[in-house]
Amino acid sequence: MRLHFAAESGKTVTRALVNEQAYAVVRALLGRKDPGPRLFAYWEGRAWHEVRAEELNACLREWKWYATVLSVVAPGRSDGTSRGSRARRGTVVARAVREVSGYLGNTPAVCRASYIDPRVVELYENGRTVAPALDLAGRGRPCGGQLLGGSRCSVTS
Repeated sequence: MRLHFAAESGKTVTRALVNEQAYAVVRALLGRKDPGPRLFAYWEGRAWHEVRAEELNACLREWKWYATVLSVVAPGRSDGTSRGSRARRGTVVARAVREVSGYLGNTPAVCRASYIDPRVVELYENGRTVAPALDLAGRGRPCGGQLLGGSRCSVTS
């Protein structure tokens, strides 16, 4: 199957895909009884609805938010490592990225480049984590303090 689409840059991209499951899904979408020109659509309320760029972008924003939250929490569970050696901090960041990529179903490289806010890694490398808030939340107490980048926290369990 060959896919032609406009990338974010507006440039037309062509990709070949050899995957029987994906082919079956695309074939079914192309065969639907719907006059719409878009490939991606969903069935709701007895009608087909085209998937719009705004909907996809909203979904991507949610994924970025989830990835950022997960990437903040993962190093926070490794309390004290942000003051460890550079190699140790790198190991913790790599583990967090792998964990987040597993949740999102992406590779670690795509996850770090596209979904995790780089300020999370920078703040961790500068010794700022959410470890104190996680500790207090684990004891059922609101943290009432400041977190990454000066943000106030209100974590409770």
